[in-house]
Amino acid sequence: MKSISDSLTFIIPALNEEVRISRTLASIYREVKNPEIIVIDNGSIDKTVQLAQEGGAITKIFPNLNISELRNCGVAISSNETLIFLDADVELGEDWGHQIKKITSNLNSNPLQITGSTCLPFLENNLVNKYWYQLLKNKKQVNYINSGHLITTKQLFDLIHGFDSKLKTGEDYDFCMRATKEGASISPAAELKAYHSGYPTTIAGFANREIWHGTSDYNSVKSFVNSKVAIVSSLFSTLLVLSIIFSVQSKSVTPILLYVAGATLCSVGLSLVKFGRLPLRFQAYNSLLFFIYLYARSTSLFVRPKRSRKN
Repeated sequence: MKSISDSLTFIIPALNEEVRISRTLASIYREVKNPEIIVIDNGSIDKTVQLAQEGGAITKIFPNLNISELRNCGVAISSNETLIFLDADVELGEDWGHQIKKITSNLNSNPLQITGSTCLPFLENNLVNKYWYQLLKNKKQVNYINSGHLITTKQLFDLIHGFDSKLKTGEDYDFCMRATKEGASISPAAELKAYHSGYPTTIAGFANREIWHGTSDYNSVKSFVNSKVAIVSSLFSTLLVLSIIFSVQSKSVTPILLYVAGATLCSVGLSLVKFGRLPLRFQAYNSLLFFIYLYARSTSLFVRPKRSRKN
């Protein structure tokens, strides 16, 4: 039987990623010797499959499956114990190959573990990347690993029966929560740097991405109750509606002004909780984005945007 550190399997779901897939594969080969790379295509109509094959990846095509099912299909044909889930527009950073040796050694002694890191944006000087995505590495609390760069073992994957095939989004959070219930640990490895080219660079794109990711919170009463973000964001929107109603009834803007003041303080507080203390300019912009984030998440109950390749 192969040990965890013998070889690595990269599982990459893809849909119309011809612009990025070759760069993603090249970054893997640059950092890892003889990796097993499995690209599970979701029915691309561009050259994604062709480029993946030319890049040495094992390719399978499964149209009309959601992201959870694609990842599960990749594991089903994998042959190694270490599983690395990577998005098709994520590139491994330099020194990743050196750092992974310590990670796999740790997985070898403790296979019931999930690791990986939050993907960083490529250097783009825009408000969203600078004041949100670049700061994700500073998150004070980490209770799950995003599946854009998630590493675990086949043993743990089989133990919890993989990703929930019913989930179209939020599958990584669900995966981690079920794993911890089985005694697994969540062990972020910030030294494993990976860069995501698909982060939105506009406020509209940021909001749309969060609307999409919030849809899983409203799949059932249970999923809503278990999501702190869904509860807080719904409260935000509910209070806004109430403040407007009271303003109309009283013919005064005071309820709306009180709401704006309270919502602003709440956004600043949540920013501090999630990202810690920041320089004043960063704190202000990050709090504004948190405001947008919460409203976008609450909108998920009513809006079902079609998932784009960048969500």
